[in-house]
Amino acid sequence: MEFYITEEGRKRQIRWFKVKLYGGLFLATAALAGGFYVLNYTDFLQVSIETQGNQRSRPETVLAAASDKVLAGFWGQLLGFNNYFSWPSRLDVQTPLIASVEVHKELFKKKIILVVQERQPYGVFCGAQRQCYWFDKQGVLFEPAPVPDGPLIIKVLSDAKIVPAPGKNVIAELFRPALFSVLNFFEETKIGADRYEIKTELQEIQVHLLDGVLLRLSLRFNPDASLRAIQSLQEKGELKKVFYVDATVENRLYLKPK
Repeated sequence: MEFYITEEGRKRQIRWFKVKLYGGLFLATAALAGGFYVLNYTDFLQVSIETQGNQRSRPETVLAAASDKVLAGFWGQLLGFNNYFSWPSRLDVQTPLIASVEVHKELFKKKIILVVQERQPYGVFCGAQRQCYWFDKQGVLFEPAPVPDGPLIIKVLSDAKIVPAPGKNVIAELFRPALFSVLNFFEETKIGADRYEIKTELQEIQVHLLDGVLLRLSLRFNPDASLRAIQSLQEKGELKKVFYVDATVENRLYLKPK
């Protein structure tokens, strides 16, 4: 059975299709425009920004660093800094003093709380000209420090004439694991270390113990085996009987007796 559509009927179908198409587009556009208006111009989604945990960082410094990150994102550019939906749950905000920033979002209180984790002092790093900075457990320099005196503060002295800028690491990433293996070892074993000296050209670290013994360790390889051997010498009372221990060759330990 065949159906025949007149020319007039075909025109009506086309007109009806256009009405539905344009009507749908109009409604979709109106919905998007209404949604954008609600998101961007109503007070409901406008929030205040507060900071917590920043004892040494000024609030305006935190907000400026956060603003740069938020406004660099798509929603931040579209909706603005004070819109609830512009904010992710975590911001990769790092300044010399700030390690991380978590974002706590409270929609019904119309509030964004930035919880700041500041870098905590682990030791002091000084260059050849005695420009000294505090560094944290990740090795990041973050603020000027006095020239340390005494064994209570970990002090790392470098013969480098140029000190890395605040926010940078105390040493090249290649050597950082070995450096912190050494620092952590003496902190955990309580073997008294007066100071640590980095010899850049030799790529080694020299540890000056409180009893006058010198330990030389390479930064080019994992020093854990050498450190265990040094700990064994300490436990047996043999370490105090030497002038120095040379562990700059992998899997070798050279002693110079007193």
